[in-house]
Amino acid sequence: MTKLPGEGGAPLFPFLLTSLYSGSSGNAWLLRCGPRAFLIDAGKSARTLTRALAACGMEPEELDGVFVTHDHGDHVSALPVFSARVPCPIYATEETAATLTASGVFRDRIVLLPAGESVRVGEVTVTSYPTPHDAPGSVCYRFSSDEDACGVATDVGCVTDGVLACLLGCRVVGVESNHDEERLRSGPYPYPLKRRILSPEGHLSNAACAALLRRLAEAGAEEVILAHLSRENNTPALALAAAREALADFPLVSVRAAAPDTPVEAAPLCRR
Repeated sequence: MTKLPGEGGAPLFPFLLTSLYSGSSGNAWLLRCGPRAFLIDAGKSARTLTRALAACGMEPEELDGVFVTHDHGDHVSALPVFSARVPCPIYATEETAATLTASGVFRDRIVLLPAGESVRVGEVTVTSYPTPHDAPGSVCYRFSSDEDACGVATDVGCVTDGVLACLLGCRVVGVESNHDEERLRSGPYPYPLKRRILSPEGHLSNAACAALLRRLAEAGAEEVILAHLSRENNTPALALAAAREALADFPLVSVRAAAPDTPVEAAPLCRR
């Protein structure tokens, strides 16, 4: 007998993850699950963000929530204007919320979600986990339903227990693959910036991301988007090569690289 979605086969309402754009100039994700739609981070401008959503067939008013990972400008610069137009709540840690309100986001729009705590939005449970990055209150997010799970972790200097707790067991994953170490070390960046990026509170390298992906594949990951690729210290080809080498024993895991200016959707190999 043919299995229906949700009956031991594909989830009835699978998580559909799209990187709207990703990189040093700005980051934003769209996550959909049945009737629910969430934004994760909101870099660049409100106009650019609205256009990226429209390219995915979404209106800002359809969002059920905005989840902010941390307060660096490439993740929040659109929020002061965007939040004034869009009525959904904005979830953030207390440290991030302080920066958002100082930038012009109305405090009554923000719902505090400390690291390690969860919130229920309809059928979806969202849990935040602490991340190692040089921004106070930095977190990553795991979205779970009865049938599916998705985790998004970007701007992480190393893989910690919190990052693993967020991503292990997720079918869909968005994760940072920021730089090729050799390219970074030999590149034009000044030494203090190189040291920051390479630190445990900086950004994840291709090699570290690839090692993580193997663990995630062993735990059931099927769709992956590599995010926050450095324009100067990485290329999509380098990031994808490292990931695919690590996933050589998992040929059915789909891996795509996020783009700096256009939406990229996670998708199983059969849909690509």
